[in-house]
Amino acid sequence: MGIDAHGTTVGFRASTTGTVAVTVTFAEGPDRDRLVRAAPRTSVIGGLRTYSHTVPHTFTVPSCGQTLYRRVTVSTSPRSSGGTVSRTEKVRGEVCAPPEVSITSFDGTTVGFRVRTSSTSAVTVRLGFAQRLGGTREAPTGSTRELELSGDTEYEREVVGEFADPPRCGGYVTRLVTITTVPEGDMPSRTARIDLPACTPDPGTNPDSDPETTPETGPDTGPAPDTSTDPGRRDPGDSESPPGTARPWWTSTWTSTSAASWTASCEVIEPAPAR
Repeated sequence: MGIDAHGTTVGFRASTTGTVAVTVTFAEGPDRDRLVRAAPRTSVIGGLRTYSHTVPHTFTVPSCGQTLYRRVTVSTSPRSSGGTVSRTEKVRGEVCAPPEVSITSFDGTTVGFRVRTSSTSAVTVRLGFAQRLGGTREAPTGSTRELELSGDTEYEREVVGEFADPPRCGGYVTRLVTITTVPEGDMPSRTARIDLPACTPDPGTNPDSDPETTPETGPDTGPAPDTSTDPGRRDPGDSESPPGTARPWWTSTWTSTSAASWTASCEVIEPAPAR
């Protein structure tokens, strides 16, 4: 028994030349276990012992990329020794032309695009979004969106991209959208530049003014003491010393740490030799 797009041909033998009723049922569909059956067709033939009987039927031609199953079931009356015979074939459509994808608009947030296909079979559209801060070498941040289209050969859609929040002011960001499809087709992309508002200084501060500075002053140590020689005061070094004895010379110095603090240093002066 052979099956093609136009029906089937059934071959069998009979033990007599009497009439034989041949019933053929056709079924088809994309799911092998859930085929759609057509109404049975019965033909009465006779006069021969060997037959090659053709029963016409128009099967559905699979579209590109599509897989269909065709089934033929044959029974006879009188019943044949083999009983009811069934045969199933798998038929694939031609390879589809790749989808045609074009971006119709992109304002940096929402992208509009168009997809054309050669069949109504499903096509998956994947959109990739990326953002980079202008003038930097930072890695771009991104996100993806995916949607499935089917049932038509041309589609127009708009999708809002998801981007990280840009800085509030200063410079610009560049945003990119890329579209791919499964089955693989065109891969268009488009960029958009978004200029950020200029940054303004805080009105509470004046960057051109310097804070007032006050010269550092040390602690108040009071008036400096008078270190001049007082003729009415005799230093210990002015006391009488025996002849030939070293007379110490005392000098007094003022320390900078306290107005009431004095230190004394001495230097021994050798007497001059007697004449």
